[in-house]
Amino acid sequence: MSASSPPSPTTSGVSSPGSPDVVPEWNVRHLKMPTAPPSRISDSPLFRELRESVAKETVAVTFACGGSVPVVPSLVDAAEEADDEALRATSCLPIDLRWDSDEKATLSSETKLTLPLEPNTENNLDRLIKDMTPATFGRGGEHVYDESYRKALKLDPTRFSSTFNPYELGIVDTIAQTLLPSLRHSQQTRSVKAELYKLNLYSGPSGKFKAHVDTPRSPTQFGSLVVCLPLEHRGGALEVRHKGKTVTFDWSNSKDDGKGASVGWAAFYSDCEHEVLEVTEGHRLTLTYNLFCVRGNGQLGGNCPWLDATHLPLYKTVLALVQDDGWEKGE
Repeated sequence: MSASSPPSPTTSGVSSPGSPDVVPEWNVRHLKMPTAPPSRISDSPLFRELRESVAKETVAVTFACGGSVPVVPSLVDAAEEADDEALRATSCLPIDLRWDSDEKATLSSETKLTLPLEPNTENNLDRLIKDMTPATFGRGGEHVYDESYRKALKLDPTRFSSTFNPYELGIVDTIAQTLLPSLRHSQQTRSVKAELYKLNLYSGPSGKFKAHVDTPRSPTQFGSLVVCLPLEHRGGALEVRHKGKTVTFDWSNSKDDGKGASVGWAAFYSDCEHEVLEVTEGHRLTLTYNLFCVRGNGQLGGNCPWLDATHLPLYKTVLALVQDDGWEKGE
């Protein structure tokens, strides 16, 4: 999630991704329903009403999606391969988090967390908090630190790594199917790239981030993905708003809930206003990703500089053809 700014009172907290004067062609909320050839059914008032209603609901509702993935202690025995594959698709192993400490004397064993917290790394949470820095937000092109507006800590991706992979769990594919439109009359195929942006920590009793709208980092960025790691906390719900509608993602969890540990996630468009409500207890630890619209499958030609074409089956045939004297003479 890139630098953020409070919603403008003249736009009701809603702004188009990228330049305000240019609407990217992939923005689903600006696509019109295709016009069907005239027919007895399509000319009927009921059909027109249905089509208009579907278009309105698409605009009003499809601006955010999310879910949760249960965390399991270990996968099933390797002998049960079928069950193992099914479990991998629906569950997540405990997540290891490692980071660089500002203090050179800190041991590497002290800069690792296993989530949900395990006894051998539980005390390292305090070390992580000490090594993180206050989180800022964007205002007027500047990075501003104001705890009355945002109270949180952060780590840049150059200082930490984790075993969590949103691609492996199918989260990125789900986002592509839900938020990224496929233009019916376009020959291009599009996909989603999730780029790790920050590790954020909101701690009780006052961690929060008031309502704001993110500023996209490039014309191809269309949204953000927030992943809540399995660390006990209360409060800190994420509210995403667009055109008078609100979707709430509440990842509060505790051992007393009896629900088991899970990884919560939410993805939403860049022009949505969103807010992290106050954390009342514990620590809300999240990974944030910027989401980009990129070229997808079926667009190989001229777009894979890392591919060695000499290994492809037709390379020698095509090479011989273009080197033939008849080819050069235009015969």
